[in-house]
Amino acid sequence: MSEARFDAKIFSRHVKRLYDLWKDGVWGGVKIDALAIVWGQSEEVTTTKTVAVHSYLFQYELPDTALVFTKSKILVFSGPKKIELMRDMMGQEGYECAQTLELLQRTKEGNDAHMQTIGAAIKESFNGQVVGILDDESVGATVDLLAGVLEPFQRVSVVKQVSNMLAVKDDQELRCIQTAASIASAVMKNSFVTKMEEIVDSGKKVHQEELAAFVEGLFAEPHKISSRLNPNVVDAPFRPSVQSGGHYDLESWPPAFDETHSERDLHSRCIVLQLGARYKSYTAVVGRTYLVDPTKYMQEAYTFLEGIYKKVLGIMYPGTECEHIYKAAVDWIKENEKFKGLAANFSADIGAGVGLELAESEFAMKPGNKTKLKANMTMVLRMGFSNIPVPEDAKDKRAKKDANARTFSVYLCDTVRIQDQEPEVLTNNVRKATSDVFYFLEDEEDEKDKKKKPEAAPKKPAAPAAKKPAPAPVKKEKREEPKPKSSKKEEESDYDEDDEGGDVKVRSRGDVESSIGRRQRTSRALEHQAASEAKESKRKTKQRQLFEKLKEEALARLDGQDGSDAAAAKAKVKEYIAYKSPADFPDESTKTTIFVDQLRQAVLLPIHGMIVPFHISTIKSVSMTDSDLRIVFKAPDAVIAKTQNPAYVKEAQFRLKNVEMLSTAFRSIESLKKSATKFEKEAALKADLVEQEKLRLSATPGPRLPNLSIRPTLGGGRLVTGTLEAHDNGFRYTTTKKATVEVMYNNIQHAFFQAADASSLIVLLHFHLKNPILIGKKKTSDVQFFTKVMEASEQVDGRRMGATYQDELEEEQRERQRRNVLNGQFSQFVKKMEAFKPDVISFDIPFRELGFFGVPSRNRVFLQPTVNCLVSMVEEPFFVLTLDDVEVAYFERVAFGMKQFELVFIKKDYAKPSVPINQTFVTINSVPIEKLDLIKDWLNDINIKYYEGRVSLNWKTVLTKIRDDLRGFWEEEGGWKILDASDSENEDEGEKATGGGGGGGGGAGGEESEESERDFVPEEDEESDDYSGSDDDGSGYSMASDDDAPDSEDEEGQSWDSMEDEMEEEETNKKRRRDDDSDDDQPKKKRRKD
Repeated sequence: MSEARFDAKIFSRHVKRLYDLWKDGVWGGVKIDALAIVWGQSEEVTTTKTVAVHSYLFQYELPDTALVFTKSKILVFSGPKKIELMRDMMGQEGYECAQTLELLQRTKEGNDAHMQTIGAAIKESFNGQVVGILDDESVGATVDLLAGVLEPFQRVSVVKQVSNMLAVKDDQELRCIQTAASIASAVMKNSFVTKMEEIVDSGKKVHQEELAAFVEGLFAEPHKISSRLNPNVVDAPFRPSVQSGGHYDLESWPPAFDETHSERDLHSRCIVLQLGARYKSYTAVVGRTYLVDPTKYMQEAYTFLEGIYKKVLGIMYPGTECEHIYKAAVDWIKENEKFKGLAANFSADIGAGVGLELAESEFAMKPGNKTKLKANMTMVLRMGFSNIPVPEDAKDKRAKKDANARTFSVYLCDTVRIQDQEPEVLTNNVRKATSDVFYFLEDEEDEKDKKKKPEAAPKKPAAPAAKKPAPAPVKKEKREEPKPKSSKKEEESDYDEDDEGGDVKVRSRGDVESSIGRRQRTSRALEHQAASEAKESKRKTKQRQLFEKLKEEALARLDGQDGSDAAAAKAKVKEYIAYKSPADFPDESTKTTIFVDQLRQAVLLPIHGMIVPFHISTIKSVSMTDSDLRIVFKAPDAVIAKTQNPAYVKEAQFRLKNVEMLSTAFRSIESLKKSATKFEKEAALKADLVEQEKLRLSATPGPRLPNLSIRPTLGGGRLVTGTLEAHDNGFRYTTTKKATVEVMYNNIQHAFFQAADASSLIVLLHFHLKNPILIGKKKTSDVQFFTKVMEASEQVDGRRMGATYQDELEEEQRERQRRNVLNGQFSQFVKKMEAFKPDVISFDIPFRELGFFGVPSRNRVFLQPTVNCLVSMVEEPFFVLTLDDVEVAYFERVAFGMKQFELVFIKKDYAKPSVPINQTFVTINSVPIEKLDLIKDWLNDINIKYYEGRVSLNWKTVLTKIRDDLRGFWEEEGGWKILDASDSENEDEGEKATGGGGGGGGGAGGEESEESERDFVPEEDEESDDYSGSDDDGSGYSMASDDDAPDSEDEEGQSWDSMEDEMEEEETNKKRRRDDDSDDDQPKKKRRKD
């Protein structure tokens, strides 16, 4: 509660409305001189009128609190924490209250003085005789104290007046209810119904309680519904309801939780689902009926209910009496000859108001309630026919076999906003048309019987005449069942000719691709297909435009190079000079001994009577056995060997009778080599370090963020905490042990802020640097400052042994609050920084909804795009890819049956000889195939050209070949079109690009990722490592490595098309083998022949 906050603007606005309705001591025709709203503790967890008033004013329930409203004062008697929140609210901007807010803090010593203050204030208000109260029951010391104060006064109920005040919502309240309705609709459509379909389609026995618990769990972790939802303001007002199997209770509200009923298995005939969502204390509800293999009568009953629903919705206007709405519905039922008997099965009421309360009973639409609807009210419209017997039907096989299929119910429930125009259905996203709630499975059973008939016939040849007539009516029924879909006359209802929902639209499962899991919605599937095709066409058009632009820029770069990079391509050899002339040799060296010069870092060896010096850096290894000393020298690489004198010393071996002297030389060489290696490593570490400018401390304090840890760690491997401060030209991070790290603004290439959520319990600031810096003894281009939410919350209040379920809920609530506080602190720091240095630094925030899992290095991480980068910053090693550096992207191993693919980014510096080839591309492995379209859309939106193929390429070889002849690559080969296996419009018929196996480098671009690729791509174990080939014209753009080149000119590699065919065939065979292996363990899924 200490981290909660009351909203001054909401309080001021709602208090003003209360006093506007209560004028001159009269409220809604009832004379009261004061209003007392007292709440102690309640044994039942429910939303009472008192709790609704608390939420209306403060957005929180306030237990053990008394609110007393008088003509000129509002007195609050409560505990110290709530009183402190009241004081904070009074100091907020936007607090405007005409009445004096007098705060009375409860104490342990005694509260008699506070009670006297309340009593005196009531007496001074208007006539000081009548106090309005609510009828809610609660217990506690606060209730007892106020009971004594109010005893001398006359008390009258103002429940109706308070209900009228709460019923009409302002704009902000309507937005909250709209959000709650959107959440409820999303959960119902995307989770509740989908899970129900999976259960029915699989035929598994699952308790109804399990389905309800699954949906209830989503509200416990709202990020599973949407990453944008704040878990502190989202919950479920009641347990989701699942009813099926001939047992239905549509009258209880909220839906009653029957443990006996919930333990029954979900019955796939008639399923009634209901759920609610609460957002910032405001509630919305939705409910639907789903019928599996319904008879014609069941279909007509549902369509009849849908027609009544639409008619009722059409008369829900401001000024209409609640009683009139219910009577009109019953009258319409009785007017229908076929279904007038269902009036006895109709709901006792058809809904009530909804908002801060789940049911505003004063606005219940039932007999005897003459209350009128008002504009900007929100209502739950719910109606249904419960426990209807299914009439006998010769075609209804399920009712004959299953007693639980002989009773059904139909039910609809929505949240509706009342307005001067037509009422708005806020939960209309959950479709209720017959094509969305009817499922047909029996045709599969018929087809299964058909397949068994020919096998059974030969077994009984003695009575063919008796058996032949039997199949005929079955086939006829099978053909006739879908007729209502195509026959208008048979579709028409005899009870409601004018109703839009009167037509019964029936669809057979045989009309669509698969079973209930894909929802059998042919028309919507076709619309979706058309939309997808249009989207893909636009995407391809833009990709062609991006290629033309890419080609123009590449040719312009080639024209501007003028061979300047060719000179840079020459291998650079570092020269080591120990001595300029033999005169510089040490005096101690002789022509017959091995001498180690520690000062000059050289080893002088006697060779053919001469002293030959070797710098220690040229020695690869040294070993000693008995009386032999063997020295192996480093051999130059192939490039140097071709460009310079290829003659070199590979190794030397010396034998001395004096073993002690040989051993001394061996130890001296080893010691010198170790010190030289250490020196070279330190030099290499600092080689590309750029000297940073000195930090200028700010005269005025800049933004400051305490209690942060840093990665990489400052030596020792242990996390330390410190404070990050902003100064004139950079940040300074100071630990509790006074160690410092400085990051200059002009060295920051990208700055990121990532808030914590339920899946990643750290909140962080991350800086990707232009030039690396040293932190401890480690060179890094990424510096991160973060706080762990989970550890922080455990330090505040750890778990207790034997904690109850309520304790765990409270602890989770505290963790969420802690996370929100930390996110707010970091967010405020970011805003202050952007205001402090507006033109110097700006922070990028990842788009979680565009994220996907992948393996850029060794670990599987969640990668998220930002405006300028693709990042993964939660786990080390960090991954930051600057999108402006990317020229093209390539999707590898995109083939039928593959569950994952690889994503390769080719950087623009692939053409620069000075850049190592393994740093010119980045590979992200094991990306789920479901994310393919999402990533394509993202790349298309940020103007990055992409290609896709069914094989992996050896990118080191490919890019080396391209780099050797850049102009030929673009002018003769068409550039990156060699990757576009699907673009047949712009390629010659005979032109083929070839590929090589074994994907290239990983996130680090090094050989390490290439070698470890098999660790996280199991499919590669069965694939060939080498796919080699060449263009038909022999241009030499081969995708195979040099070592795998054919020995004979007569040998030819595979073409791109043949490799793709082999790849697809291999994947198909693997999938078939997996299916065969799993036949014994898993039931076979019935497939329908198209």
